[in-house]
Amino acid sequence: MGVDCYCNFHSEPGSIPVPPVDNNVNTNKKLKNSNSQQNDQDAYNKISTQNNLFEQRFNKTENSNVINNKDDNNNNNEIYKNLTNDQFEKLISEHSKTLSEEKFFLLIKGKIKEIETELGEINQTKKKNYISQFNQDIINKSPLYFSKNKYTYFGTWSKTSLEKCGWGIIIDEKGNKYEGGFKSDKFDGYCRIISINGDYYEGEIKMGIIEGEGTFYSSEKKMLYKGNFTNNCFEGNGEQTFENIENQKITYKGEFKNGKREGKGKFDFGGNNYYIGDFKNDKFEGEGNFKFSDGREYQGNWKESEMNGKGVFTWDKVKRYEGEYKDNRREGFGIYYFGDNDYYEGYWLNNLPHGDGKLCYDGKVTEGLFRFGKIIKAKNLNGKKKSSNKLEIEGNGYVRKKSKK
Repeated sequence: MGVDCYCNFHSEPGSIPVPPVDNNVNTNKKLKNSNSQQNDQDAYNKISTQNNLFEQRFNKTENSNVINNKDDNNNNNEIYKNLTNDQFEKLISEHSKTLSEEKFFLLIKGKIKEIETELGEINQTKKKNYISQFNQDIINKSPLYFSKNKYTYFGTWSKTSLEKCGWGIIIDEKGNKYEGGFKSDKFDGYCRIISINGDYYEGEIKMGIIEGEGTFYSSEKKMLYKGNFTNNCFEGNGEQTFENIENQKITYKGEFKNGKREGKGKFDFGGNNYYIGDFKNDKFEGEGNFKFSDGREYQGNWKESEMNGKGVFTWDKVKRYEGEYKDNRREGFGIYYFGDNDYYEGYWLNNLPHGDGKLCYDGKVTEGLFRFGKIIKAKNLNGKKKSSNKLEIEGNGYVRKKSKK
């Protein structure tokens, strides 16, 4: 019954984006796509995706040893329906065993108690509002243990349909706990689900499906989500908070679609490193702005969480690149400014000038053909072609004069 595989927010490995770096220009080592960053991602994405909390945990076969909501419906609808209260009392005793309240509360295991102590009591206003709609149309029962499906229910029943109705608590044989509303034998209204593995959910639920506002926590991924849900998935506006292996907080606040970050949002890696812009399928995609703690900034197009398309990368007040990117590298046409009046304008490949270009440096203008940062053919201002290899733009964007051999 736990909520450990809730929704598909964790998706495939790498769904937690890593800050982009320009490896050849003033790289901030703390933000490199290093092994430690990858370990952080693996920690967030360790559990494989499963489709649906309630399908996986509640709607199993009779032999599943977890709460079986579907079988309970069949039992109550077929066996208990249209019976008088006396007949109901007789039949339910054949399918269950009455427990004392003391024994029932002994079923709540230590991990569940620990989480409940931390969270405090469930929202009492939501509870009272939900119970009030049923008025006097409910029967109060002592805790009942159902041996066939191996769970214990302590709550109220409908007098007319003799189905679970109103407010109740279910504990399965593993110790997972559901507390909340019931309607026609289904979870409904407001609830809290606590898994023995440390995960929990508290919020709105409609006829067995999480819909509306709620809070979900994944113990293994150290991830807390607060926001809107649709069909058991994060949907609409919400906020995720992660804790990485260094106990640092990283957060995403923005839009979700089908359990993934999609739409407008902000991903804050902490330490003044953050991305604001478009998301798709948990990745940076579209228009976005990434700011680094050391003052660097990229504003432009993204695809698959990498700089792709047109953008502007600024290192400081002097150094700036305006142009095209492909897979986090300067590729295509662009202009690189590296001094008050110094710049290279032309084509790039793999972060280096490559193709036709113009270099303005140290008061001189040289036009010609570049190969991997080197000028191999140049022409002077009179248009006469000449060979030159005295100037070279290195991978880090600096221009230097080559020494004579």
